[in-house]
Parts: sequence; C-alpha cells; structure tokens
Amino acid sequence: MDKKKLLCLLLALFLLTTCILTIGCDQTTPPEDANNDTGDVGNSQTEENNYTLGNIKNTIEDYTIIRSEKATKLVKNAVILARTTIKEATDTEIEVGEDWVEDMKSDHEILVGETNRPESAEAMKLLSDSNPYTVTQINGKICLVGTDEYAVRRAVYEFLTVYFGYEVPNYNYNYHNVIDYGAEGDGVRDETESFRAAITAAEKDGLPVYVPAGTYLISDMLELDSVTLYGYHSGAWTADDSDLPVIVQTNLELPVFNVIAGSLSGLLIDVKGVTKGMDITPAETIRLSHAGARVSNLKIYNPYIGISTFYDGGDNPGRCFIENIFIVNAYEIGVNVHSTWDVATLCNIEVWNPHTGGANQNSCAVAFKFGKNDDLRAVNLFTFNSKIGFLFEETDIGGGVYEGCWGSFTNCSTDLCETGLKIDKGQHALTVIGGTYWNHHYGLHVTAKTSALTRITMTGCELKTNGDAGTVNIAGGQMVTVTGCNISRTQSDHKGIPVKISDGSGVTLSGNTICANGTAGINIASTFNGAATVTGNTIITSQSSAAGAITGKTSERVVIEGNAVLTDYQYE
Repeated sequence: MDKKKLLCLLLALFLLTTCILTIGCDQTTPPEDANNDTGDVGNSQTEENNYTLGNIKNTIEDYTIIRSEKATKLVKNAVILARTTIKEATDTEIEVGEDWVEDMKSDHEILVGETNRPESAEAMKLLSDSNPYTVTQINGKICLVGTDEYAVRRAVYEFLTVYFGYEVPNYNYNYHNVIDYGAEGDGVRDETESFRAAITAAEKDGLPVYVPAGTYLISDMLELDSVTLYGYHSGAWTADDSDLPVIVQTNLELPVFNVIAGSLSGLLIDVKGVTKGMDITPAETIRLSHAGARVSNLKIYNPYIGISTFYDGGDNPGRCFIENIFIVNAYEIGVNVHSTWDVATLCNIEVWNPHTGGANQNSCAVAFKFGKNDDLRAVNLFTFNSKIGFLFEETDIGGGVYEGCWGSFTNCSTDLCETGLKIDKGQHALTVIGGTYWNHHYGLHVTAKTSALTRITMTGCELKTNGDAGTVNIAGGQMVTVTGCNISRTQSDHKGIPVKISDGSGVTLSGNTICANGTAGINIASTFNGAATVTGNTIITSQSSAAGAITGKTSERVVIEGNAVLTDYQYE
C-alpha cells in the first residue's frame, strides 16, 4: 500500500474514534440496566412530604411556634393554649419564640398571627370579610392568621381542634372572655385594665363580655356602654355559698359598674371598706345612667348604696330594668331609683340585713328609695331589718323643678323595719296591691311633708306593727284610699291606735279588718279638716264597748257607717 492510501486510512480511523468519544460524553439518560438510585435528592423529597398539615401530629417535635414581638395579650394566650394542648396531645413540649430572634428561624415553624416571616404576609392575602381567618401551609410553614386578634384566636382553635383533637370549652366565638385579656381571677391582682380591655373590644364589635368563675379585684369604674357583661345567669344568687363569679369593689369613691344602656348579670359583687365614721361618702356600687340599662341575677354584699340611677341633666335612666337582685347588709340604701322617664321596672329584689345586737342595730337606712319616676312598675320587692322599707321623696330634676313618684307596687313586703312605706316630701301617685308590712312603728306613713296633691291607693295588704305609733298614719295628701286590708296592733305592752287620720283632703277606709288591743281601732284627729269616709270595716277590739272603736272628730264631711265591731276580744 502506498503512503498516500495509508495516510487516508489512519485519518478515517481517527475521525471515527473522536465521534464515538463525543457521543459518550453527551449522554444524559443512563442505560436501561443502570442503577436508578436518586440518592440524597430522592430522600430529601420524601422527608419533606412528611411535614404536611395532615401529618403535623407525627412531626410536631421539629416545629417551633413563632409569634410577633408585638402580639397582644389575647394572641399570647392563644399561643400558650396551643403549646399546652400540643403537650397534652403528643407529650411534646415545643419551643415558643418571638419573630425578631434570628436564631429561632427554621424550616418548620407555626406562625401565629402576623409575623415578620414572608409566609405570614402571603397567608394574610387569603383573608377577606367573608374569610376572616385561615389555617394554611406555605413553604412548609404553618400559618395561623386572621383579620384581627380574635380571628387569630379562631385560627388557633381550629388548628388545635382539627389536628390535635382538642375540644375548646364553650366553643363559641360570640363573646369576649376577660381571661383572654389578662384577667386571672385569683383575688389578688387588680383586674381593672383586663376588664376594661375586654369591654372596649366588645363595644367595637357588639359582642358581650363573659366573666368565668374566679374572684376579680376592681379598683376603678367600668362603663358598659351598650355592652353586656355577664357571669352565670342561673347561679345561686340567694345562697350563702354562692357559685357566682365574684367582683370585689376596692374603690369606694366610684361605682364599680356604670351601666350606660348596657346590661350586667350573673355576678356577686363584694364591697370592701364601708364602715361608720368614714371620711368620704361612698358612691353606689352599680350606677344606671342611660335609658334601657339592665341589671339582673346579681348578689351584692356590704354596699353603701347597692344600685342607683343617675341623672345630671343629660340622658335619663328611664326604662331601666332591675331584676333578681339579692343585696346583703346595705349601709345606706339598697336600691335608689329616681329621675326616670318612661316605665322603670323592678322585679324580685331583696334587701336583707341580718344584723345582730338588737332590732335595727346598724341596719340600712332605706331599703328602697324612689324619687321622680314616670309609671314605675315594682313587683315582689322585700326587705328585712331596714329602718325604712320604702321611702318616697321628690327629686330635683334641675332648674328648681321637683317631681315625685308615679308607680305601682305589687306583692311587696317588709319585715322587722321601723317603717314599711313612708310617703314623704313631694307629689306622688302610688298604687300598692298585696304584700305584707310587719314593722315596729308604721306600716303606711303618709307624712305632713307630702304634697296636697299626693294620691295613694292601698289594697289587699296586711299591715302589722308593735311600736307606739300608728300602723296606718295619714297626715297629708289629696286622696288616700285603704281598702280590703288587714291592719293590726295587738301587743298589750305596745298600745297604740292602729289607724290614725290627722290630715289630708280626702281619706277613704273601706272593707278593712282592724285589730286593736286596749285602744280604739280608728282615730280621726280633731284638727282634721278634710273629708273622710269610714265604711264597711270590721273592727276587733279588746274594749268592752263598741262606742270607742272609732274615736275623734265627727262632722258632715266625716262619714262613719256600716262598720262592724267585735268587743271584749282577748288577744294572746
């Protein structure tokens, strides 16, 4: 072979070898029989698939809870709840940190609320008015976010309920719990600001405030402006051992609650520090200062004044509603209702003063005081051991204008008081139906201070006294009518005429049973210048003659007829 042909052959072999080597270097697909193990890459993907929401309970030990350093008390409490619940469900105590701490960053975080993590910002974009909170996972991080702190709490509750089987007590998001705002109910720390924060939040969104069991010290006035604050509606409010949440009033200079068109219910309020000889005149414990205020199912211990309406010339506390109240050891007044326009309502209220050391020792001055009221309705009111059970006295409503009480009282009673009902200064229009008034001096006392236009109707009541004054004493008013009542004064060591009439424009006594021991049953003073009708009464007396059953003035304006008298009755 010549040199030229040999050179061409060698060149051809070189080109063929180069081509084969080049194809081998560009190969990207392994041969079919090659080992297809993906090594670390495949293992990493499998491991990451374990960190999903659905598998969170199995991988929770790798997670950290992160919240903002600016998180509110409510969000912080939600984080504590999450950590505690996870601990109980998995026996794993995971770490909690604030978002500003750099070394807290990890691939596996539970972000509560809006943090500085980009995943939180992405999750927030999912929120709307119709979707106020969400539980989602972004870049492996679990995001529990909401439009506000309450919505964040909802997200936490849902996360715990769905993935850790937690049953949230009272799974109800329609109230603000004072515990969520830092209250502890330990009876030691001042809880005022925690309550105020819960009330402020409730004002914002129209939800009520819930007070769970505990003892809460309050040192400043809390205002309920169209807000309901409640504890236990069905608590044993009349029992000595009450199961109601306890509010302790530690500041006597201000009410503990000012109810402004709001509602207060289901609490025991214990007032500390009311004593004789105080340097200040304490405020009422509960103030009602706007139309429609409501208080119910409350027990109040040791107040200076338990509940009082308030009027300063602006909004009036008309249509207030006071129901199921048990007041123990009131010092000055149990309930004071005045300056109301348009139908105030009181129902089932008791002012109980179980003081010792003799009758009326340190008892409260007035159980129920009523000033200017328009068509007040009172049912089932009772007091024990007050100086005055029911006092009616006009109110200065401004500009030198004074007005009295217009109202009806049904099935109300007093026991061991000095006076049952005292109708004093002012023009009043009162209807009293049913009830018992067992007292020391007066059952019904219409004083000389009352207006000449005062009108009183008393029907179907039992009045009994044992002191030296009259059981029914009428010394003023335009019209005073007492019908169908039992009026008695039977103790021989406290002889006093049961019914005394000394003044008033018109007095009617009809259909009553009057019991007297050693005295006349009815006496009409010689100074009486009005008109009186005394008819159809039954008088039971220990005297031997019927002639002395009705004594005093007789005139053409005093009609006495049709009365039956039983004499020589021996009282035990």
